[in-house]
Amino acid sequence: MRPLNIIIDATGVGEGLWALLDRAFPRRVIPVKFTQHSKSELGYGFLAIIDSGRFRDCAPSREVDLEYEHCRSEILPGPQHTLRWGVPEGTRGPMGELIHDDHVTADAPTAELDRLRWAINSPPMIVPARAEPSRP
Repeated sequence: MRPLNIIIDATGVGEGLWALLDRAFPRRVIPVKFTQHSKSELGYGFLAIIDSGRFRDCAPSREVDLEYEHCRSEILPGPQHTLRWGVPEGTRGPMGELIHDDHVTADAPTAELDRLRWAINSPPMIVPARAEPSRP
């Protein structure tokens, strides 16, 4: 396995897993440490990906849909325009179950991928046009 990049939540307990992955895949692991500022930046970046139609859930489920439906955001007053987002604590679904924002929070770091420079690492190739058959 040769991943191009791995993005991992390196906050708290995740820091140990990040260290292991970084050792196995040097310079390919991008740690995300959640702070109010970093979560705000991820939120803005993730919204840009969603709004431009570039985000697709590869394993949709009702649980994930509920998280996205109940996710809320607000821009805090102040010059930083900090974006606070997530599913409000105590939110319950139609069957009374608690709704968390684990999937939304796990999806948001894809915004870090959007910041990377992507290029094809192969030499240019010219494909010659097919010769037209001669007509009598």
